[in-house]
Amino acid sequence: MQDNIFRAKIENLNKINLYLKKKLDGYSFNTKKQLQIHLAVEELFANVIDHADDNKEDVEIKTGQDEEGYFFISLINTDAPFNPWEQKKPNIKLSFDDGTIKGLGIYIAKLSVDKYDYEYKDGKNIVTIYKKQ
Repeated sequence: MQDNIFRAKIENLNKINLYLKKKLDGYSFNTKKQLQIHLAVEELFANVIDHADDNKEDVEIKTGQDEEGYFFISLINTDAPFNPWEQKKPNIKLSFDDGTIKGLGIYIAKLSVDKYDYEYKDGKNIVTIYKKQ
C-alpha cells in the first residue's frame, strides 16, 4: 500500500500523524497551527471511520499548496457521497453523557482551519482543508 493511503481504522491515526508531520516539515507553521491541522485531520478521519463499512475503507491523503499559498490536505475515500461541511452546528449545550451530540468533530475541524471544501468526483468523496502559513 502507498504511504499516503490508510485503512479507516482508529489504529492508523498515529501513522497519519507521522505522515502529516513529514509533510508539514517543509512549511513554516507554528506549533499552534500544526496542532490545528492535526486535529482537523484526526476529526475528519474519525468521521470516515464512523461511516465506513466495517473499517474496510481506505483513505488517501494528498497534501500540497494551492495558488493562493494555502497548504491543503485532501482526504479521499470511495464511500457514498457525504459532505461533512453541510452538517448542522452541534448543540454543544447537550450533555456528552447522553450521547446526543452529533457533528462535534466536524465543527471542531471547521474551527481549526482557514477554509474547507468538498466535492464528489469519479465515485469519491474529496474533503479538503486549507491552512495559511
